[in-house]
Amino acid sequence: MSSPLNSTWEGGCYEVDEYTPQQIGEMRAREAEEEEQKKQMKEAWERDLAARLQEDPNYVPLVAPVFSEPDKLAVYNNRRWLLEKIIPVKFLNGSEIMHQKVMQHASLWNEYSGVKFIFVSKEEEAYVKIGFGGDRTSWSLIGTNCKATGQNEESMHFGLLTEESSDMDYSRTVLHEFGHALGFVHEHQQPNAVGIKWNEKQVYLDCAAEMNWSEERVKEQILTPMSKNFVTGTNFDNLSIMLYPIRKSWILEATEDIPCQTTLSPLDILAVQKWYPPQPYAKRIFH
Repeated sequence: MSSPLNSTWEGGCYEVDEYTPQQIGEMRAREAEEEEQKKQMKEAWERDLAARLQEDPNYVPLVAPVFSEPDKLAVYNNRRWLLEKIIPVKFLNGSEIMHQKVMQHASLWNEYSGVKFIFVSKEEEAYVKIGFGGDRTSWSLIGTNCKATGQNEESMHFGLLTEESSDMDYSRTVLHEFGHALGFVHEHQQPNAVGIKWNEKQVYLDCAAEMNWSEERVKEQILTPMSKNFVTGTNFDNLSIMLYPIRKSWILEATEDIPCQTTLSPLDILAVQKWYPPQPYAKRIFH
């Protein structure tokens, strides 16, 4: 039995619109042209290599061109923390028990990232401002967008977490939202998620019935991959903490649900180490 959609999909990540639909269309057209050029270059190189090997079976090229990037999680290019080595975080409300649980699970990112989350008191200035309760959504601004909100305004929200929430709920929710705070986007919307064969009719039906989502919102939040002009990402990772659970009925020819993830995947760890190389002198600080 699939889990209720509003316990996982309601919420998300948010960023400021910077491009018009026409500009996005032009960017996607350029991407398609660039992909075709890469394909043609690769085919030309392979033909040349085949010809050289026919002349000399022992021929070895000095340099093999790279036509694709290494595996990594998808990161929002313009939202990365390029100057900061620490990201101050504070709680606007919630109990001490809830604070301790969030800090415990958020610290896993610190184990691998050169940019560290530090937790400060409510009176101090912070980039990430966390609020609890009020609704049943969990969400976060993406990367450096967190700095855009005032000191008493949320940049991250946990509407479902309480003192009684399970350790699993804290782990999956906190790691996911703090991933957004680092600049990472939803895995199902990264540029190379185009390989997902969505059963669009079923996605529309379920989202309308269970979350009252319009078709436009479904397209925006689920079905449409983000542009490579915005996001860097390659192979799709179905174990990523940034991936929501996906029902098998939503994917054509799927044989099982994609379950909810509760910890960082090996590619999540590789990604954060590549984008934010660990600094030996950086340390975690908790209040």
